[in-house]
Amino acid sequence: MEVLMGQSQWDLGRFVKTLSYYGVVPILSSFDWFQSMFDSRPNPTLSPTAIAFSSASNALPNTVVLLGNVPPSVGQPLLDAGYRLRSLVADAATQRVTWGDLADQVDWIETQWTDPKLLANILADGQGWVYGSAATTVDAVQADPAWQGLTQAIAHLSSSPEALTTVFDFSHPSPSVQDIWGALDDVVMGGVSQSGIRLVGTSAVFAGTVSTANSGGFASIRTRNFTPPLDFSGHAGVRLRLRGDGQRYKFMLRMTDTWDSVAYCYSFDTRADDWMTVRIPFEELIPIFRAKTVPNAPALDPRHICAIQLMLSKFEYDGALNPHFQAGAFQLELRSVDLYRSSEVQSDRPLVILSSVPSPDPLVAMLNTETVTPHGLTWEESDRLAAVLQKSLSA
Repeated sequence: MEVLMGQSQWDLGRFVKTLSYYGVVPILSSFDWFQSMFDSRPNPTLSPTAIAFSSASNALPNTVVLLGNVPPSVGQPLLDAGYRLRSLVADAATQRVTWGDLADQVDWIETQWTDPKLLANILADGQGWVYGSAATTVDAVQADPAWQGLTQAIAHLSSSPEALTTVFDFSHPSPSVQDIWGALDDVVMGGVSQSGIRLVGTSAVFAGTVSTANSGGFASIRTRNFTPPLDFSGHAGVRLRLRGDGQRYKFMLRMTDTWDSVAYCYSFDTRADDWMTVRIPFEELIPIFRAKTVPNAPALDPRHICAIQLMLSKFEYDGALNPHFQAGAFQLELRSVDLYRSSEVQSDRPLVILSSVPSPDPLVAMLNTETVTPHGLTWEESDRLAAVLQKSLSA
């Protein structure tokens, strides 16, 4: 249904669809028959498991990643010292039996040790790492799949300028993009701009037409609210991989699940038809409400992210205009949304090598890079493990 407003037509149906998609229509938004009228699914909120990102994979203080054959006798002192343990193993079920009552205090991750990038992402979650092997020779340790996976992951981390946690990988979206992202245009204030998001190849394309008619001038896509909120702690900011059209866009994070609330914004310019990487430090996000800065708003809390938004707007902040804004057709192609860690978090982390090799020095020498500081201990010295980690982390 369209309603005449001046010389432009405002679409009442699209207005109601927008409110319905984001759960703003009281009660009705939760009904399947109501959402089906607008080709939407009934639940207007999302679980974090609906996307590539999982809050359980965040880098957390005092997190230690275990690899290989690490027995509960080693894990118990670490747990007693207050460390949170994540264990990379080939067979989690067997290890849980071995660890007995302690198993529920460990985050078990099964792996075949063959994906260096995946292993690197998991290692990047820890402040320290512990590798264990019952092998008695250096050659036997090197033949261990866990050791091979560890060395390849460290090489990947060392060659990468930053350790990333993927939030959205649009080359492997799950579930459909339309279940997560929806259009939020100036139709909510009487405008006539129209936009949407669709998958094209290995990217998600945010595109449409933006119009300044009826005092409008913005188009955007926004996720439904995540319940519970996403936890971005342990990271320094967001990294976007994208290709634009030469216009200036806004990236936004929201900490509340209300419809009209403060958004934490960052403006960035694009180059027409040119792939580029945009890094958005959390500390540079500006609290905004309806394009006006909110000086007294609390700082962004990365532990409580309810929604993510991308916008093309005629307005910058506090009445200023977007210097690169052009009304009409626009397109922003998005390959991925990642989180990056600060250099202080991603480098020089301690790795303790536990083995039965009489002298662990050759193993230590193999892994001595800027990414990791290795320490070699025999199993007889494993009671020193917590102290070695603590000393390295507090250095």
